[in-house]
Amino acid sequence: MIQAAVRRMERVSPRAWRWIALVYWAALTAGTHWPSLRLGRPGLIPVDKILHAGAFAGVCGLLMLTRWLDRPGVRPFTSRNINRACLAAAILAALDEITQSWVLLDRFAKLDDFIADAVGILIAWLVATLLFQRVSA
Repeated sequence: MIQAAVRRMERVSPRAWRWIALVYWAALTAGTHWPSLRLGRPGLIPVDKILHAGAFAGVCGLLMLTRWLDRPGVRPFTSRNINRACLAAAILAALDEITQSWVLLDRFAKLDDFIADAVGILIAWLVATLLFQRVSA
């Protein structure tokens, strides 16, 4: 089942994944810079942090699938492409947090948000390395 899903993802052209990634990044940037946006209520379940982790796991996965950071003909789940995508996603997460403090719309850069982003990137790395890479080869 996982092998079939990986094969379907690999069959989609990098160009299509690139368009999807650009739309995803635009939506994510709009959401993270939206004035005074608050998601979830303070409490036991940190909805905001879960969303951060999920969003940047998505960024990392899309960067793998676009193959922007590796040679065009390679498969998306090579170690080199996975590692480069995760590094780029971490840089994008840092830039996203930093630029939130530039906007004068009641938004702030927070270390715990960046840590949640990094957790999502780590999850994407684990899934890609331990699961997708094995069935992709």
